[in-house]
Amino acid sequence: MAVDGTADRTPPSTAGGGRWAAPEWSAMRGKRQGRLVFGIVLLLVAAGYTWEAFQIPLGTAAQPGAGMFPRFVGVATAIVALILVAESLFSAEKTEDIDLPQGRQLRLVLAFAGCTLGFILLLPVLGQYVAGALYMTLTMKFLGSGSWWKAIVYGVVLSSAIAWIFINLLHISLPGGVFAA
Repeated sequence: MAVDGTADRTPPSTAGGGRWAAPEWSAMRGKRQGRLVFGIVLLLVAAGYTWEAFQIPLGTAAQPGAGMFPRFVGVATAIVALILVAESLFSAEKTEDIDLPQGRQLRLVLAFAGCTLGFILLLPVLGQYVAGALYMTLTMKFLGSGSWWKAIVYGVVLSSAIAWIFINLLHISLPGGVFAA
């Protein structure tokens, strides 16, 4: 109620603080709530990742160590997460409900998530070469429409190229798994 006894018609997202006031949870719907939750989760993941990245030696300006790139990625991810949280809290845009993936789109999302989780779990055991080739092959096959033999060839070639870049150009060793010498 307004001071004069009439109903206050101020939208919930701007009540009490003008354009930059954070809305109440019930006033946020759909995409804004999703962005807020995702931003907070991403910020927590970025904080943990950055903490671990700072445990890796940085090196010097003349000879950067293995920790330089992970630190940059962690800090950049945290900045993006903070921007996402701020945008979801202070945006004045109209929101609508989220339509979750269904049918084929849901299968694609689940296939990608399953392949990625499998890669994370198998990497320490099988090593980069085998786990990377499996990940690339299965991801290409499940997300694309090509044949199995093309997915296998591309998966092996891409995984080998990535491993070669890390080992030979960046001088970063990758997990060898049970096949390590």
